[in-house]
Parts: sequence; structure tokens; C-alpha cells
Amino acid sequence: MGRLTLFFLLSTLMACEAGTGGKLTTVDFRLEVLAMPQVTLDDGATVRLERATLSFGPLYVFEAPPPTARPWWKRASELVVPTAHAHPGHDFFSGGRVMTEWIEPKVVDLLTASHELGTVPAIAGTARSMSVHLLKDDDNAKQALRLAGTVTRGDTTRPFTLDAALPGGFDDQRVDFVPVEWTLDEGQAVIVVVDPRAWFRGARFEETTLEPIAADSQTGRAVQVNLRRFAAWGGRTEAASRQER
Repeated sequence: MGRLTLFFLLSTLMACEAGTGGKLTTVDFRLEVLAMPQVTLDDGATVRLERATLSFGPLYVFEAPPPTARPWWKRASELVVPTAHAHPGHDFFSGGRVMTEWIEPKVVDLLTASHELGTVPAIAGTARSMSVHLLKDDDNAKQALRLAGTVTRGDTTRPFTLDAALPGGFDDQRVDFVPVEWTLDEGQAVIVVVDPRAWFRGARFEETTLEPIAADSQTGRAVQVNLRRFAAWGGRTEAASRQER
């Protein structure tokens, strides 16, 4: 991973015009999971998770903000005079150049709060958007998300299992338009934060059969739609600890 990523970032630096800035550096990546293993549904019912695995990555961090966060005149000018990007293969939504990337897919246990991902090359500067793939991983039974647990509504508790995946090929199985405001530089750690509660919005867990919950059921469709949205994702940068370095 290191050599391939370094090649892409070196190519980006060489292709950028003089004065665009950005020294080559490294950053540490970590994934943090919020508010697990219990989720409260819209009607007050409680979902308690006993298993939750997510196929996480690759992940790309961009220089530009999501298109919806840019002034209207900036978006209009880009339609007339497209901006040249040094990394067109990863320019998913006109995010500009890739500032850093973590390209090794990994199945993570969402019941574990923190996951160290590793140190990768980066271009020093400010990053303002992120795109993360959630793939149908063989190590996750060809799913992006696998859940098992119980749902309690009033005095009734029922076990459930639920699998969810994003449709399409590699380029379709991702979450775009994640706004961030990160400072990338030597000695910095990038902490990607996921809040799985966002995936349960609108899900009712009222199906007759909950083991498994069908993908085309109300709950299955709600979780899949929410999985595509960026609301579950965010993060921050902070000084890396000695242990991380």
C-alpha cells in the first residue's frame, strides 16, 4: 500500500503548478465508532447489537469541499471552465486533488470503539471533504454491513439479523460528500468517526420475520438508504500521540 500511495501523491505534487503549496508528509489514520452497541429507534424501541461488522475503505481525503458547500458562483464557473485536477481517477465529485488516502479495505468490528489503521503519505494542507467505500467484502459474507442483536419494544424482545450492501460495482459502493475541515501535517493524526445510529433513522423493525430481516423490507431498505448518506461520517485531526507515532 505504501509504495502505491506514495507514487500517487508524488505524482500529484509534481503535477501541481508552482505556488499551489503542499509538502509531502505523513499522517496516522484511526477509525472511531460512536454510541454502540445500543440504538434508540424513532418510536422509542431499543435495538441492542451483539454483532456489527462493517467493510470499511478505501478512503480518500480531498482538498476541496463538497459541491453543495461551495458558493453558487464557484460551482457555475467550474461548469464553464473545468478545473484541472492532478488526480482525475479519484476525483469522484470534483473534490480537487487527493490530499491523502487509505486504500486497504478492512472489515471492522463496530462494537470496538477504536481501530488503528496505519501511517500513510499525505500532502500538507487543509482538507475539506472525504469519500469512503463500503464494499461487498468476501470477509464480511459479501456484505457491507452485518448486524445481529435484539429489538425491544415495550415488554417484547425479539432477536434479529440484518445484512446490507450498496448496489453496483466498486465505484458505486461508496459514501461521497462528507464535509471535513482537517489540517494535514507531520505529527498529525486523522481520526475518522462513524456514528452507526444514523443508519437506523426511519427503520421500524416491525417485520413479521426478523431472522433475517429481508433486504427489500421497510427496515432493510431504510438501512441501505441510510448507509449511502454521509450523515454517519465525520472526524477530526489532532496531534498524534507517541504511541501512534
